[in-house]
Amino acid sequence: MKKSLLLLISGSLLLTACRSQDLAPIEEKTTKLRESNHKTKLKIQELKTDISDKKERLHGLEMDMENGKQAKQNQKHSDYLEASAKYYEDITHIIEEYAKIDEEVTENKGEDEINEQLDELQEKASTAYDDYKSNIEEVSKISKDDDKQIKSINKNLDKALTEIKDGYRDKDDKKITKGRQKLREITYVNQETESNDSETTSQE
Repeated sequence: MKKSLLLLISGSLLLTACRSQDLAPIEEKTTKLRESNHKTKLKIQELKTDISDKKERLHGLEMDMENGKQAKQNQKHSDYLEASAKYYEDITHIIEEYAKIDEEVTENKGEDEINEQLDELQEKASTAYDDYKSNIEEVSKISKDDDKQIKSINKNLDKALTEIKDGYRDKDDKKITKGRQKLREITYVNQETESNDSETTSQE
């Protein structure tokens, strides 16, 4: 009886020891899995934070690009307005200079001095337009109408001065009258443009 009891106790202890030995690796593996899962969650959180930061930086860069484009466009428009204003100023001076000799032109005496002054005025008109074209890198959409008008003014101014110059050289009163009429039309357009620019500035 004692022997049987001893065997039973020994067997129980052995079984318990075996179970303990079997559970130890499982518990160790479970612990490692928990640690691994925790590290994975932390890594995922870090990645999410990193992605969020990158998206914010990308948005900031996109905003900077848009602002940069707008600033560049504004600068182009500003440069164009400056160039066009200079052109209008130049042709106003040319018309004013012509007005000083208009009386002599209408007298049509064929004086060399008047011929030379008419040549100079036409050269100045050509230079004014060339300067305008060289000062504008690119005509913005906002300025296309104004650019078209300047091209028209330049063309008509050249025609007017050519008519007057040829008429004076050939002593042809009809050509002189025709040229003077074209010049008056240009003066009217120029005054109207300056008036519109003033209204736009006051509205701003």
